[in-house]
Amino acid sequence: MILDAIVKNKRKEVELRKGELPVCEKSRRHYSGGLIAEIKRKSPSENMIGEVDPAKQAALYERGGASAISVLCDEKYFGGSLDDLEAVAARVEIPVLCKDFIVDEFQIYEARSKGADIILLIVAVLSDEELVEFKKAADSLGMQSIFEVHDEDELERALESGAEIVGINNRNLKDFSIDLGLSAKLAAKIPDGVLKIAESGIYDFDDVPSGVDGILVGTSIMRSPFVYLKIKELLGRPLLKTCGIRTVEDARICEELDVDMVGLNFVPSSKRFISDATAVRAELKNCKVVGVFKDQSLDEVNRIAEKYDLDLIQLSGSEDYASQCVRPVIKGMQVREVKPKEVSFGLVDGRVPGSGERVEYDGLQTGLMIAGGLNAENLEQVISEYKPLGVDVASGIETDGKVDQEKIKRIVRIVNQVKYVS
Repeated sequence: MILDAIVKNKRKEVELRKGELPVCEKSRRHYSGGLIAEIKRKSPSENMIGEVDPAKQAALYERGGASAISVLCDEKYFGGSLDDLEAVAARVEIPVLCKDFIVDEFQIYEARSKGADIILLIVAVLSDEELVEFKKAADSLGMQSIFEVHDEDELERALESGAEIVGINNRNLKDFSIDLGLSAKLAAKIPDGVLKIAESGIYDFDDVPSGVDGILVGTSIMRSPFVYLKIKELLGRPLLKTCGIRTVEDARICEELDVDMVGLNFVPSSKRFISDATAVRAELKNCKVVGVFKDQSLDEVNRIAEKYDLDLIQLSGSEDYASQCVRPVIKGMQVREVKPKEVSFGLVDGRVPGSGERVEYDGLQTGLMIAGGLNAENLEQVISEYKPLGVDVASGIETDGKVDQEKIKRIVRIVNQVKYVS
C-alpha cells in the first residue's frame, strides 16, 4: 500500500507538470541510425559489469562517435536510476534513450522531465492499446519510441502499432541465450522507412548483423578499458597507431589530429629509441600512449610503464609474461598465430618489427591490428582488402629516418575516410 501511494503521488506530480515539459529539439536530438552506446552497471545475465560516473561515461561515448546513448534506469535488475538519465542528458548533445520497463504512461512524462529524447516500449509486456497510446504520448513531446521485439508475432504487432524504430533483441529473455542471426532475419521483414536496431550479444564489429540501421551495445563497451577505441571498432573504423614518436612537436601533431594510439619505443637497440619520454608523454592527453618493448625483463617493462604512466604495453618479442604486466598488452604476432587470451590487442607484424618490411596478410584472422611496411601509397588498399582492427605505421610516417608531420597528416586522412560496411 505504501508503494502504491508513492506511485500515485509521483504520477500526480508528473501529470501536473505535463504542460511544462519541453518538447525535444528534434533538429539536435533526433536518432536516425548508428551506434546506441549503453550505460549499465549490471544485468540479470552479466551480474555486476562496472561502476561508472554516468556523465563522464556518456562524454566518452559522444567523443567516440556514438549516435545516441542508452541509460538503464531500472534499479532492481540493472542498478540504474532516473538520476543517471538526468546526468547524462545534461552532459551530451546527442539523443538519450530512457531504457526502462515502461508500463504506465506517467513514466514517459517522467522520463522526459529528466531529459530523455527516446523511450523503449517492450512489445512483449504491453497490449496493442498501450503501444499505441504510449507512442502517442511520446510523440506529443517530440520523443521517439523504440519498439523492442524478439519474434515475428511481436514484430507484426509493433508495425501495426505504428512503430518507426524497431529494436530487435537477439537475447531470449526466458533463458538469456543469444541468437545473432535473429536481427538479420527479422530486419528483412521490416519495410523501408522503419529504422532497424540490433540489440544484445554484439561484442565486436564482426557481430554486427547485415540489414540493420543501427546497433545497441552495452556490456562490451562498459567492460572495455578503452571506451573510445571500442566504439570506433564497433563502428567499423580502423584504429590508427603512429609509432616511433620522439619529439614534443611530433606528439603535438598526433594529439591535434586525434590519432588513436602513439607508440614510444623503449627498445635500446632500436633506431627509434626514446631515452626520456617525460616531455612527450606530457603532451599526449587524448591519444593512448603505447610503450614498445622487445625481449626486455618484466621488471623493466613494468617500471617504465609506471614511470611514464603508459596506457598500453606492446610486447614485440618472445615474451611470455603478458598476464603479469601492469598495463593492458598489445602482442606482436605473425599472420597465422592466435592472439593470446590475456592480451587486449594482437598486432601482426613482419619478422623484424619496425623494419618497414612488407607483410603478406593472407590468412589474417579478424579482430587484429596490422603493421609492416604500411605507408600512404598502400594503406588504403591494405585496409580495404583485409579490414583490420587497426593499422600501425612507423617507417610510413618517416622521411630520412625522421618523423614527417605531412606524412602523418596524409595517413590520418586516409584512415578517417574508411568506413567498413557490415
